[in-house]
Amino acid sequence: MAVSPVHAKAPRKLTMHDLVYDLAKIIAGDEVLVMDVNKPTTWDKANEHYCRHAQLVNYHKRTEIFKHIPCKIRTLYFRECPEMQLPRKAFSRSRYIRMLDLSRQSAEEQSTPSSPVLPSSICRLMLLGYLDVSGFPIISLPKSFHTLQNMQSLILSNCSLEILPANIGSLQKLCYLDLSSNSNLNKLPPSVTNLVELYFLNLSGCAKLEELPESIQNLNCLQQLDMSGCCALQKLPDKFGSLNKLLYITLASCSKLTELPNKLNLESLEHLNLSSCNELEALPGDFGNLSRLEVLNLSDCYKVKVLPETFCQLKHLKDLNLSDCHGLKQLPECFGDLSELQYLNLTSCSKLQSLPQSFCKIHKLKHLNLSYCIKLENLPDLFGDLKLQVLELSGCFGLEDLPDSINEMTSLTLLDNSIGSNRLHDTYRAIRKRLNLPGYEEHVVHMIENGQISSIVELEQLHCRTLAVRHLEIVEELDDARRAKLRNLAKLRDLMLSWGPGGTVDADKGKMVLENLVPPRTLEKFSLRGLRGYLCKDFPNWVSGISSYLPYLIQLSLFNLPTCDSLPAFGQLPNLRNFGMDNMPSIRKIGKEFYGEEGNCKKLRVIRLERMDNLEEWWTTRSGKEDEEFLIPNLHYLHVVNCPKLSFLPYPPISMAWTLDGSNEVLPERGFGSLVSSTLPFAVTIKNCHFSPDRWGRLQHLATLEIFRVDGCSGLRTLPDIIQCFISLGDLGLRSWEDLETLPEWLGQLGCEGLEILPEWLGLLISLKKLLIIDCPKLIFLPESMKNLTSLIELHL
Repeated sequence: MAVSPVHAKAPRKLTMHDLVYDLAKIIAGDEVLVMDVNKPTTWDKANEHYCRHAQLVNYHKRTEIFKHIPCKIRTLYFRECPEMQLPRKAFSRSRYIRMLDLSRQSAEEQSTPSSPVLPSSICRLMLLGYLDVSGFPIISLPKSFHTLQNMQSLILSNCSLEILPANIGSLQKLCYLDLSSNSNLNKLPPSVTNLVELYFLNLSGCAKLEELPESIQNLNCLQQLDMSGCCALQKLPDKFGSLNKLLYITLASCSKLTELPNKLNLESLEHLNLSSCNELEALPGDFGNLSRLEVLNLSDCYKVKVLPETFCQLKHLKDLNLSDCHGLKQLPECFGDLSELQYLNLTSCSKLQSLPQSFCKIHKLKHLNLSYCIKLENLPDLFGDLKLQVLELSGCFGLEDLPDSINEMTSLTLLDNSIGSNRLHDTYRAIRKRLNLPGYEEHVVHMIENGQISSIVELEQLHCRTLAVRHLEIVEELDDARRAKLRNLAKLRDLMLSWGPGGTVDADKGKMVLENLVPPRTLEKFSLRGLRGYLCKDFPNWVSGISSYLPYLIQLSLFNLPTCDSLPAFGQLPNLRNFGMDNMPSIRKIGKEFYGEEGNCKKLRVIRLERMDNLEEWWTTRSGKEDEEFLIPNLHYLHVVNCPKLSFLPYPPISMAWTLDGSNEVLPERGFGSLVSSTLPFAVTIKNCHFSPDRWGRLQHLATLEIFRVDGCSGLRTLPDIIQCFISLGDLGLRSWEDLETLPEWLGQLGCEGLEILPEWLGLLISLKKLLIIDCPKLIFLPESMKNLTSLIELHL
């Protein structure tokens, strides 16, 4: 029977209740023996005739123990054995063993011999059908291993294998083979394809494995194949698509895989995971042949630009994850033919501008995530025909309007737009009101029971998804915070904790209150608002170790923490997409500590910084120097307001959209070095900045801009020449240039305090789609050359 993909990586150690264990011992009676080497009196008089199952505990070079193992046992199980160098004849008396478990559960507590090997007597266990040596640091198997003709399950995960026996294909009954996490294994012997009964093959984490045998199609019983993390794998065999019994394939994090083979006749395939195949450029044209596919994960396939037309033939597809496909520009027009689709994740498809009209035919779609689709401009008119239950639109900064039909989407239970265009704030509020959607559950802390305790103790009774707790300064007793039991609020996904202006300032008390308000592990969004020193300079333990406490956190916001002078390793949060700080004047530098030992911010899409008056440096490599791994590689939106001293070292992220307001030092001085990013700048808004001519020159490193807007940059008497380099510019906005006197020669000279005429050079911007010229009351004439602006859609004067 095949192992479900859900359970394929499940821990093999199960916890049994003491009563169940005692009952099992009573039923098994003399058939089970626990042999603790440190307590020989518990086993030296065992009834050998009846014993069939033995557990060996605390073995440590006490080789005499093997003389006392009952000779007719069927199962032998090693546990808590720090020394696993076994004698060569360890199993010479136990030839009836069917199941042998030598797995090591905790390598940290175990010593390892210099050249560990499996005892050769294993090869005499002719009835052996199950062998688990996971964690045993062997580099090879015994020479006669192929003689174990009854072997059915072989678990060799997390060993140090460098090679497999050339004749391993002789194990004709083998149906389950786990070779995961053998990082030095670089190839499989051709005879592996002789394992015609094999239905499960796990090669995950074999980081040096470069290829599969060409005759892989001979494994015609194979149902589950896991090759996640095989980061040296560049291609699959040509006949890979002939494995017609495969149900489950994962190639996640095969980061060098550039293509899939043609002729995909995987007619039984139900689950395909291609996530983080960063070099995969396209899906084969006959991808639609996967007619039984139900789950497809293409997340982080940065280079996939289009989906093949046959994609819409996947009539049984229910779950599709296209998140972080930064190159994907559009969905096929026939996308609505995916009639069984229930879950669609398009998070951070940063080039996606619209959805096809046929999209509205997917009537079984329940959950749609469009978060951080930063270029998405509109939704189809009939969008409200969908029967959505969950719609996520956070970070859709380009979304200018919503179709009226959403107001009729009565199936909707959750609308998430926690960050995005301010223009739609009232629209979202009206939709929530009309559809009676839940908003924030707000709890304002106050004293109850005659002032004896604070109302925070009532929080444990809540069953909300979003919660704002205000005026935590009122909490006097730490026990009240403990009794709130936030950790038990299983439905909570969005939490704000806030201190107000009342009460007596006590930083240590504020820290201890926060220490006892640990959110549930499933929290996705967290906001912390302090005031006047209610929180001291460092964070409580659960915030300092937040990546362990809150591994699913997507959004983190910190406000008004005046005494905080350093940050925990927030960069280690594996799913963090949105990070913001506001008014934290004691923070002067964000360095390597932000990323932790091995952290990076591959998922981070939005950085929001406001009123960080003294923040001078943010390192984007581990030392702030070039020629190191860049730690924020795929940022979508960089929002920096009133951070006058801030510069990123060695350079800022290559963000798609930039808003710089009162922040003069952020633009890259020397470009982006050798940084390669799957995203490119397309929009910059500059407000209230006082740039010298050379600082305007830094914009040359953002030459791919399509939108450029400048508002209120006083002291600028002429337009910067650097605008010439924006060859793809489609939207130019100039506002409140009260000091503008002349235009540069390359634009044509124009006098003046009051702009009365636009120059002929405007006709050269043939890609321009939108032009805004505001606060120029004396403008009376448009140039003849503007008739050349055939792409112009909007003109605001």
